[in-house]
Amino acid sequence: MLKRDSRETTQLSILQLTQILRTDYTGESDLLRSVLQTAINEGMIATAFELEQACETASSLNEWPEGEGYGSSDRAFDLRAIQRAIEHNRKFLKAEQELIAINKLTDFPKVDTVLNYMAINRTLEKNLKEVA
Repeated sequence: MLKRDSRETTQLSILQLTQILRTDYTGESDLLRSVLQTAINEGMIATAFELEQACETASSLNEWPEGEGYGSSDRAFDLRAIQRAIEHNRKFLKAEQELIAINKLTDFPKVDTVLNYMAINRTLEKNLKEVA
C-alpha cells in the first residue's frame, strides 16, 4: 500500500508541535507565531505538515503593519482560514487513500483526479440529504 510522508500523517503532541514552532519558525513574525501557537493549543494542528500549511495560510501576518491593531476578530478570521485549509487537506488525503484502495493503484493519483472524486462525493452527499 502506498504511504504518504510521515510528516503528513504522524500525529504529534502539543509539546512536540510547539517545539517545532519554536525551533523551525524563528524567521516568522511574533504575530504569526502567536496565531500558530493558538491553533496548536486549540487542537487544530496535528502534524508537522499541517503546521507548515497553517503557516503558509496565515503568512500574510508577517507583513502586518506595526501601527495597525490586530484584534480578536482578526485572530478569529485567521484561525478559521487555518482550520478550513487543514480540513480540506485532511479530506484530500482521505479521498486519495480511498481512490488508491478502490482502484488498487500502485502510484498516487493526480491531484485533479482526487479533487474531482471529492466533488463527486460532495454532490452525492448533497443529493442524498435532499432525498432523505
